Amino acid sequence: MKNFRESEKNSKDRLSYIVSYLIPKNEFSKINLEKAVDIYAQFCRAWLIQFLPSHPQYSKAQKILKQNKNSDCLTFLETIDFQEEILLDLNSKNRHLWENFCPAAKIAQENPEFLAKLLSDKRQLKNLKKAKLQLTQPESELLLSSNILISPPIDAKSKNIPPQYLREALNFARKEQNYWYDHPISIDASIEENEILYGLQKLDEAIDFEKNRGIIKPHAKISMILSISVTHIGMEELAERYVADLINENLRIKNLNLYLFNEIRCREIISTICPNQEKAYSVFGVNGSYGRHFSFLKAMLAIWNKAINSKIKFTFKIDLDQVFDQDFLVNQTGKTAMQLLCNPYWGGLATDSNGKIVDLGMIAGGLINQSDASKGDFIPDVKRPNAQEILSDVSSKRIFCSQWPQSISTEAEIGCLRNDFQRVHVTGGTTGICLDSLIKWRPFTPTFISRAEDQAFALSAFKENTYLCHLHAPGLIMRHDKNSFAGRAIANATNSKAIGDIERILLFSNYANILSVERSKVSEHVWPFTSSFINENPEILAGLIFALDGASIGADYVVEGSKRLLSTMQFCRAEIKTQLDCEIEGWKLYYDNLAKLSQNSLTYLNKIIEASALSRTEQI
Repeated sequence: MKNFRESEKNSKDRLSYIVSYLIPKNEFSKINLEKAVDIYAQFCRAWLIQFLPSHPQYSKAQKILKQNKNSDCLTFLETIDFQEEILLDLNSKNRHLWENFCPAAKIAQENPEFLAKLLSDKRQLKNLKKAKLQLTQPESELLLSSNILISPPIDAKSKNIPPQYLREALNFARKEQNYWYDHPISIDASIEENEILYGLQKLDEAIDFEKNRGIIKPHAKISMILSISVTHIGMEELAERYVADLINENLRIKNLNLYLFNEIRCREIISTICPNQEKAYSVFGVNGSYGRHFSFLKAMLAIWNKAINSKIKFTFKIDLDQVFDQDFLVNQTGKTAMQLLCNPYWGGLATDSNGKIVDLGMIAGGLINQSDASKGDFIPDVKRPNAQEILSDVSSKRIFCSQWPQSISTEAEIGCLRNDFQRVHVTGGTTGICLDSLIKWRPFTPTFISRAEDQAFALSAFKENTYLCHLHAPGLIMRHDKNSFAGRAIANATNSKAIGDIERILLFSNYANILSVERSKVSEHVWPFTSSFINENPEILAGLIFALDGASIGADYVVEGSKRLLSTMQFCRAEIKTQLDCEIEGWKLYYDNLAKLSQNSLTYLNKIIEASALSRTEQI
C-alpha cells in the first residue's frame, strides 16, 4: 500500500467526485439543511453539501462549516484523508460505490451462488487428523465461559433499580461513559429482560437435558466463568454485587459452578503471575473494548488447568442471549449440544485449500434466530439484503454494505454440514479453544479491538505457512433470543453499535497492516466478510459512512460518535503499532511466567479463584 496523504485541496477534489456520484441532483432535497432532525445532523449535511457546488444550499452550508469548525463532528470529518488513489467509473449505472469500498458486496449482489461456491471451496479442508486428546467428558474436561456487560440505569426513575444500589447507580449514570458495548445490561433491567437470568436458566436446563439422556453424569456440575465488564470505570464492585445478588435471589442453578471475575479480581490474578509487570497488567482483564474480556476468557483456561483442575483442557464461550435448543439439535442432528461439541477433530490437524497445515485447536458453532427456530431447518440469522430497498435512501449503504458478504458467508460457512471445513467467519458466543493450542499459539485479541473480537483473535495466530483456525462443528447451532427480551437495551445501544462498526473499519484496516503476514494475504484469508472491513482508504470510508448516516440520525450518534472516531483515527495513525508490540510482550510474559509459577503462587491463585465462586449450593 502506498500509504500517502494528500493535500487538503486534492483530498476535497476527490471527495467531490465521490459525493456527487452518491448524491445526484435529483436527490439534493434529501439532505436539505432545514429538514435536518437537529443541528448535529445539519453539520453532517453541510459537510456533504460543500462537495456539491450546484446544491441550492451550498453557501449556507459553507457558513455552517465556518461557524462550527471546532466541533468534534467537523474536526473529525475535516481530518480524514486518502491513503490510496481511488479511480471511479462515473458512467456506471450502479447507485452505489461498492466496487471501490466494499467489493465483496458487489460480487454477492451480482452472483451470490457463485460467491457461496467460491467460499465453500476455499474453506474445505483435506487430510483431517483427529486430535490426540479429545473432549469426551464435558463435565470434567470443559470450562464454560460468558461475558456480562453492566451499565448504569437507562431510566433513573425506574422502580427496577434495586434500592441497595440506587445511590451508587445514579451517581455513575451522571458520569461520562468510558466503554461502549452492543447491549449492556442496565441496572434498571427488569427480571424479564435481564439476559443474565435468561441465559443461565436456559443453560442450566440444557445441561439437565444432557443428564436425562445420559450424556453427562447425574450429579456432575460444569464450571463456568463469567467476566463482568462495566461501561464506567469504578463500577466494578457495584456490578459484581449486583450480578451475584441477582443470580442468588432469582435462580436455582443445579448444574453449574459459577465464578465471577471483575477487573479488580483480574488484577489480583495477574499480579500473582506477573508481579510489577505493567505490560501483562494491561492485557489481562475484563474492562475496555471487547477484545480484552474475550482474550481473558480464553486465557483463563491455562490458569484453570494449572491451579484448579488439571483435567480441564477445553473451553467454550457462549453469550447469555443465546441458548442451546436441545429439541431442535436432536431433531436436526440426532445429537445434543455436548455431543456435538465433543468433536474428535477439535485439536487435530488438516491441510487447507492452499496446502498449508492448519491447527484445528479452535472450534465454532453457529446461530439461528428465535423467530426461525420453529421452521425446523437451519435458517441463517443474517438475511440477504434487498438492494433496491437499501439504496433508495441517501445512506451509508450506497458506499458500504457488509450485510451482503456477511449473509453469504453465514449461509456457506455456518450452515455447512461437513466436518472437513474451517471457519473464518465466527460469532464470539459460540467459539472454543483447547489447551494445547492456547499454549502453543498464545492467541489474543488486541485490547483496542471493539468489535469482531473473535476474528481478531484468530488473526493473531495467522502465519505465513501455517496457522491456528476454527474447526467447523456441523450442527452445533445456538438459538439467538435477544430480540425477545432485550429490546430496550438493544434500542438504547443502537447508535453505539453503529459507531463500533465504523471503528472496526479503522482498526482492522490498520491492524492488517502491522501483522506478521502481509496485508493482502490477511485480507484474502478473511475474505469475504471480515475483509470488507479491511480497506485501502479506511479514513475516507469511515468519514463518509459517519456523515451519510449522521445526516439522518443526528443527536448522540454524531456527538458521541465523532469523539470516538476522532480518537480511534488518531490512535491508528500514531499508536497502534507500538500498542500491538506491547501487547505481544504482555501475553508472552503471562504464558512464560505461568509455565514456571511456584507451588506457593499456584496455591494463592487457587484461593483467588475460589473466592470468586458463587455458593455451590442451589441458589434460591
